Amino acid sequence: MVAYEMGFFEEPRQATLEEVATEIGISARAVAGRLRRGQTTLLERTGLTDLPEGAL
Repeated sequence: MVAYEMGFFEEPRQATLEEVATEIGISARAVAGRLRRGQTTLLERTGLTDLPEGAL
C-alpha cells in the first residue's frame, strides 16, 4: 500500500524502491521481495496465470 500511495507504480515513477524502503523501514531488497510475492498472489487469485501463453 505504501508503494502505491508513494507513486511507485506510476509512469514515470514518483518514488524509487529505495524511497519506499526507507519509508517502511526495511531494505530495498525486502521491499522488492514483498512486491514480487504480492504480484504473484494477485495473478494467481485473479486467474491471470491460466491465460494462454503470450496473451498478456
